Amino acid sequence: MDNNKTSEEFMFAFEEKAIQNAEESINLYASPDNELSEAFSTLLNNYKKLFKQTKNLIKMSDRRQKQIFQLNEELAETNRLLLSGEKGGKNLTINFELIKKMSDLSSYLVLTKNQIISATEQGEHSQEFLQLLQNFSTSTNDLQDAILQTRMQPLGLLFSSIPKIIHRTIRRLKKDINLEISGEKIFVDNRLFDSLDIILKELVRNACLHGIEPNQERIKKGKENVGLIRIEALHKERKIIVTLTDDGQGFDPEVIKKNIYSNLHMIKTMVKEIGGIMDIKSKKDFGSKFFLEFPEMRTIASGVIVESDGNRFIIPQNSVEEFVSLYNDEIFSQIEQTQEQEVYRLRDKLIPIIRLNEVLEEKQPFSNEKRMEIVEKYYNNGNYTKNQSSQSDTILYFAVLKTSSSDHFGLIVDEIIGTEEIIFMHLHPAVAHIKIYDGISILGDGRVSIVLNPEGIYKHAGLNINSSLLDKKIKKNNKNSKLQRLFIFKSGNKEQFAVHLKMIQRVVRIKKEDIQYKADTPYVAIEGIVTRLIILDAFINVSPFQIVDPLYVMIPRNFNKQVAFLISNLGNIYHTEINLDESSPMEEGLIGTMKIENVITLFIDIPFLIQLVDI
Repeated sequence: MDNNKTSEEFMFAFEEKAIQNAEESINLYASPDNELSEAFSTLLNNYKKLFKQTKNLIKMSDRRQKQIFQLNEELAETNRLLLSGEKGGKNLTINFELIKKMSDLSSYLVLTKNQIISATEQGEHSQEFLQLLQNFSTSTNDLQDAILQTRMQPLGLLFSSIPKIIHRTIRRLKKDINLEISGEKIFVDNRLFDSLDIILKELVRNACLHGIEPNQERIKKGKENVGLIRIEALHKERKIIVTLTDDGQGFDPEVIKKNIYSNLHMIKTMVKEIGGIMDIKSKKDFGSKFFLEFPEMRTIASGVIVESDGNRFIIPQNSVEEFVSLYNDEIFSQIEQTQEQEVYRLRDKLIPIIRLNEVLEEKQPFSNEKRMEIVEKYYNNGNYTKNQSSQSDTILYFAVLKTSSSDHFGLIVDEIIGTEEIIFMHLHPAVAHIKIYDGISILGDGRVSIVLNPEGIYKHAGLNINSSLLDKKIKKNNKNSKLQRLFIFKSGNKEQFAVHLKMIQRVVRIKKEDIQYKADTPYVAIEGIVTRLIILDAFINVSPFQIVDPLYVMIPRNFNKQVAFLISNLGNIYHTEINLDESSPMEEGLIGTMKIENVITLFIDIPFLIQLVDI
């Protein structure tokens, strides 16, 4: 045996040799009439598949073997300490670095699990193997949750020291202060707990020293002689929010300039270092309010993978209410527009929608002019612009997202890939100011993807959530108008044709070789249904049909005959008032003409043409 071989390689070589010997024996003694030989051959083939799967799994986990071994040793030591400490009580002090290391290793396990799941999707596997994989996934998640719990502490433990701080600070200042606290049962990560402990204590001291006035001064101002400090904490939308309010004298700008509140700069720096934000509101003689917001320190979360312009992004699953898919003419008939934004009517309630690709391209928050520019881009003079070369011209996806104020908006993406558990990592401080992003993660296929921040996207786009106001804007947009949606297309290379969009059920892309003929009559199979094709130059005097690839068939709505119009080129959807020129004699099959973008356009008579067709 080669001394450089690992124990795994030796095991693999031993098994492969055993399999080879077994195959030689079968070949030597095999007989077509021997049932035992046939059964043994089937068993050996199954064993070979199982061995191959086991070998792949061992190789995939080999790079984590040392870390997992070390984790097992540390867990065994922790268990020993727990058992030895049972007589002394239920509490045990564990080094935070050990907890952090255990959390990191469990995160690697989750990543490895995702990679294994991604690898198994590439081929077929036995039911037993898939069950083992499911058990491994469940155990990994349970381990991660348990380790995360060891890092969490209740804010009540932090709040319990606040009354003592107030008492020590004011005992010589002739002040009386009441304290109100809520949110004691909210748990936060150790890192946030330690920083928040320092931040809150400094803010409370500030309020006691500089905010709340002495008793007699409060009475002169018409206030209660006893001051009030209120601390509230809540857990909302993967954020920890803490507010501290006092009913004191508020901030005097001149006092601020004299640096009496110089420690506020230190507090703001601490908040920023742990990825939080701090906002201060103050009014003279009415008090001050400090608003603190921190990202949840969770490392594992569930995300929805979406794609935009070829890049994959992650939307936190707890922000997603539902997904909407619009097909063909639904895209043009169900999305409405105000002057400055697109909207969708979801169960009789209008919600604004924004396109992810537009958000990613614009560095500055959207202005009214920018939103109008986007609407103009996709609805040029009220006409929806389609991209014929893209599959997205027939399907449009958007996620309905919920904001922290429980309002909703839609985010249009190119594709919805699926859901996945992700290892959530916070952004580097250098890019933390980009509020449309929340963090980064590594997907199961190894890609690094950005986690989107729905709240930041909503604010960046400056969306109007007021449903009733949006409804009024749409009605005002359409007031006293006779606008109708028209579908523009071509058959030959000369004329341009139009039909009312409401008369079309859908448009399907086909290849020219999909067209079959029976006695010179063209047919095509659409979803297994044989459909008679109508080619315009066979019924009206227009230029010959232009054979291109791909082609399209336009399926009319509400007709008993299984027919469709063959068209060579898709135009745009136009939203315009119809003023047909019917003064000149019209050939049967046409109902009139009209100039659209300086091109004379022929309006076809769909019911008449369908009547001419023999099925």
